[in-house]
Amino acid sequence: MSTFHGRIKEYPTLSIDHFITTDTPKHYILSHVHKDHTRGLENINFNQSIYCTEQTALLLPLLENRSTKQLMYKHLKQCLIPIPYHQPMTITADATIKFTFLPANHCPGAALILVEGKNGTVLYTGDMRAEPDFVKAELDCLQSYRIKNLYMDTTCCYPDKRNFISKTQSINILVNLIKSYPVTHHMYLDCWTVGYEEMWISITENFGQKIHVSQQRYNMFCHANSLFDDILTTDPKTRFHSCHWDQECYIHEEYTISIHPKPNKNTKAFPHSPLRRLLNSDLPWDCEPLQRMILPFSTHSSLSEIVFFHKFVKPSEFTPCVVRGGWKSLDQMRLLLSQEGCTLDTSPSLDVEPVLHDQQGSCQLRSSMDQHSSNPSSINYLSSCNSSCTTTPYAPIILSIPPTQDHVLVTPSIRQQPSLSESEPDNEPFITKENTYKLLKSMKRLQKKRRLGSKNNPIPL
Repeated sequence: MSTFHGRIKEYPTLSIDHFITTDTPKHYILSHVHKDHTRGLENINFNQSIYCTEQTALLLPLLENRSTKQLMYKHLKQCLIPIPYHQPMTITADATIKFTFLPANHCPGAALILVEGKNGTVLYTGDMRAEPDFVKAELDCLQSYRIKNLYMDTTCCYPDKRNFISKTQSINILVNLIKSYPVTHHMYLDCWTVGYEEMWISITENFGQKIHVSQQRYNMFCHANSLFDDILTTDPKTRFHSCHWDQECYIHEEYTISIHPKPNKNTKAFPHSPLRRLLNSDLPWDCEPLQRMILPFSTHSSLSEIVFFHKFVKPSEFTPCVVRGGWKSLDQMRLLLSQEGCTLDTSPSLDVEPVLHDQQGSCQLRSSMDQHSSNPSSINYLSSCNSSCTTTPYAPIILSIPPTQDHVLVTPSIRQQPSLSESEPDNEPFITKENTYKLLKSMKRLQKKRRLGSKNNPIPL
């Protein structure tokens, strides 16, 4: 989950993937539709123009709230300005700025944002999967630029996320896994968010069947790309599902294999342990399929891919956009990237200017040295904090740190509690006591009976 506060220090009139501000920027840019990059857009009073890719402009107004099933961004339809990939867009704020969307290999419509102007060329990745083959084929143009600052997706910048298999390998594992079960078994593909569409495409290509999805999801994807009309269906009479597990689907539960994509260092699918957490799921919590399987699949860059992309772009400065855990995590990330061969100069001291708060109580910390650094190659850490910030809104905070050779130009995150995300270790337990697990199983059975109670003797809620 992104902790980036939305402001590019070289071009402060731009706000990228953050739409809650007190000092209104001149221009807003959205990299993709995932919720941690659309903060503030759920506000029905937001009426500013937003630059985004063409697919993002089609998808965003049709996204629904997972709980209420209500469309969250339909009020933005007239605000979105779609720009094709690779087409430079020139805007005028305090000065002329040119930006270009480049493919990100993350989800439909996701884009890297290349920003050019008098303060240098910077690259903001949003979320991306920097697979070497993809980067060399689709982003070779970046080598002709001198990148001053790389704002990088560091969701999986951890030692236990060093290597991921490629998306192509993940799809091959998926196909072979399905083939290993009898054709009488149903398959639930837990594509709980935008970004796993390769799984659907591979099913249609290899098994000649469509995937059952909700009406809303069908409308959204077919609106974004008519090719999905040949891949998705709202008819539950199919062997493959990525639905909300409607009542018509429950009859297949005892012979259903649920497959959950998750970033993982493994090179083959493996059974899911009830004591471990999933990223998220569209499968109701009281559903009990025959087996749950974890599919190694990542839409974010592994540690080795982050390092590869840094060396490919050769930026003068490096700004991680996902940082959790405060100063300790920042230092660990700096050390880890340095050990992996990234050239990151350090700064002897750090002074942090007053915090800027928004109306939600969020705060942004900015390094004063960071604004005027002359280091040819340095690492900066920019992040944000939201509801976990305990300071009084609009009260200035000044942090000072004794000079040491280990400190770098950083802006720490005050968000101390990590949220459920793809960067969390795979071995973190979700349920820690056996009796709690048994209680949850009993609650699931009761909930199912209440929901599906027989026609002659229904069980009231």
